[in-house]
Amino acid sequence: MEDTIGQIESCCRFVEAEACGIDLPDPDDVRYVDAAIAGGADAIITGNLRHFPERRHGQVQVLSVREFAVISGLADDAGEA
Repeated sequence: MEDTIGQIESCCRFVEAEACGIDLPDPDDVRYVDAAIAGGADAIITGNLRHFPERRHGQVQVLSVREFAVISGLADDAGEA
């Protein structure tokens, strides 16, 4: 487990996030938008787009896993991975 944590920490950048003041269907998800904005992320990848009805928050785009896979070249539009 410590190895895994070390690998994650080696490729992460920790940020101090401020509340962005948005409302989401699940208030617990606001922290992910706050962190993404503070960290200068391009996107939030989610398995549940209903939790993020607005598909953009500032510079941060909200993508489904499928959309991310297509954009990154991991899958094509026809559904082949």
